[in-house]
Amino acid sequence: MGRKAVYSSGAERQKAYRQRVALARVEPPSAVRKIKQRGASRPTRLRNMEAEAEDLLSEYQEWAESLPESLRDTGQGLRLLETIERLELVLQTLTEIDPPLGFGRD
Repeated sequence: MGRKAVYSSGAERQKAYRQRVALARVEPPSAVRKIKQRGASRPTRLRNMEAEAEDLLSEYQEWAESLPESLRDTGQGLRLLETIERLELVLQTLTEIDPPLGFGRD
């Protein structure tokens, strides 16, 4: 009394094995935690956000300046001005943030 055959051939068994291995690579078990790679420090990321906000603000301001006079009072022109105002507030908020350095480096 042997085991009941699950696969009809060795090739079919090998194909099923390869599929299981491929799924294991894509979906690791929940018990296995991936180690988070250390990136830039928080103050560096904050400075990067400020720089990105400044770049966006200057791009939107250039867009508003190059907008034809006929489009300035349209919905697009008004939304553009509103976006510029909000980006100025975001940039002001980001520049006012003074994060702690931590671990006695203050």
